[in-house]
Amino acid sequence: MTCQNGLITSSFAPWTYAPLQRINEISTASLEKILVDLFSDKEFISFQGNEIYKIFQNAFETYTINESTMLRYTDRKKKKDKINALLQTIK
Repeated sequence: MTCQNGLITSSFAPWTYAPLQRINEISTASLEKILVDLFSDKEFISFQGNEIYKIFQNAFETYTINESTMLRYTDRKKKKDKINALLQTIK
């Protein structure tokens, strides 16, 4: 992961599907991907305590989250059971 001019980028394996969305012809990470990465990536360890519950709860209350897309991505990151447990606590 690198940060340049306030933009955080992370290298990824091109053969790994990550949920993206296009905004004005620019591919960006979907909210589902951002939530899963916050939950599972060591670079975001500071959010992986009680704060992660607040982040997920606010996201689900404010935005439309495609849970099946999020869970497919989570499964590829080997965190599906843990995300499912988190989702049960915020519902």
